[in-house]
Amino acid sequence: MGGVSDKAAGWYPDPDGENRQRYWDGDSWTEYFTPIAPRQAELHGSSTASADYPYLVASRSGPHPDLMAPPVPVGSTRGWPAAPAQAGDGETQEFSGGGKRSRASVWALIAASVLVVMLVVGVGWWAFGPEGAPVDDPTGAGTTQPTDGGETVTAELDLGTSTSATVPQAGLWVGMLTLDADATILVDARGERREDDLRIAIVPEGGGDPVAANDDRDATLAMGGSGLDPLAAATLTAGTYEVRVDERNSAEVTFDIAATEVTDALTSGDTVDVQAAEDGFWAGSLTVTGAGATAIDVTAVPTSDNDEPDAVILVIGNGDREYINDDRDADSRDPLLEQDLAAGTWVVLVFDYHGRSLVAEVTATTP
Repeated sequence: MGGVSDKAAGWYPDPDGENRQRYWDGDSWTEYFTPIAPRQAELHGSSTASADYPYLVASRSGPHPDLMAPPVPVGSTRGWPAAPAQAGDGETQEFSGGGKRSRASVWALIAASVLVVMLVVGVGWWAFGPEGAPVDDPTGAGTTQPTDGGETVTAELDLGTSTSATVPQAGLWVGMLTLDADATILVDARGERREDDLRIAIVPEGGGDPVAANDDRDATLAMGGSGLDPLAAATLTAGTYEVRVDERNSAEVTFDIAATEVTDALTSGDTVDVQAAEDGFWAGSLTVTGAGATAIDVTAVPTSDNDEPDAVILVIGNGDREYINDDRDADSRDPLLEQDLAAGTWVVLVFDYHGRSLVAEVTATTP
């Protein structure tokens, strides 16, 4: 295998014609190989082969393989260089044993291995280190509230009245709500600013699992507030409850909150005339006793204040369960909600999509 007998030890294109480099130890070809790959961003191929490797012109014929890299000896003339070790598409890196090895060759192989390990560690740190780690969305869904670490403000929350309050920074506001009798209630909180991201949880006095909770009512359901404002519904037995309010991003927030008893009711098969004020809603309770689909049908009535009504149905159950329907189909803006609702008491809200006043007829059918 001649052609480079006057060359110093180093990596050179394999004279056998493979798309790889072979190590010349200064005396003869060894059995160490490495795939050819560029050390820099520039590409080398058949069009640059003559300029890159003029000493091969006399010993080879035919096109030069793509992605060739010039040999780069490192250290002494008999030392092992940090040879490229990247395979091309569909290729497998090849390192063959056997043949003649010098002591310098062994040490150079160890050095090359260390360089490869350092490269892998560096790439891993860049890809998965702190600067590249994903960051949780601070406004994502969820109603888990802090239990320590911030100030807790406690106040009375009377049924049927609206109260102004402030959530401390990284803290919690707790409204003590006392019910003299069983009741179905709505708790509506609205931040002073549209970017305020409040959360509500209704908990029995003394703690325990929330009986109802809500984070965002969604922009579609703003009803005069912000889509980030919470709206919770619950059917509660007589007693005292903690209505806990916090801000998801731990900001200090001034807000208005009201706890309202739902007194209107829907009875299966009956039609009820309802009205919703501007930026408001009508609320009624619906009791489901059996399994199967429940249907709630709303027919909006045009008025002088709203000649093109666009009614929406929102159904809320204990916990954080919600179902919504806007238009029943492409030809009608009147909503029709058909859903398998679990047994229990649900709160049905009817309002106008655009926040206008609304007059409508509501019919519910339960199993």
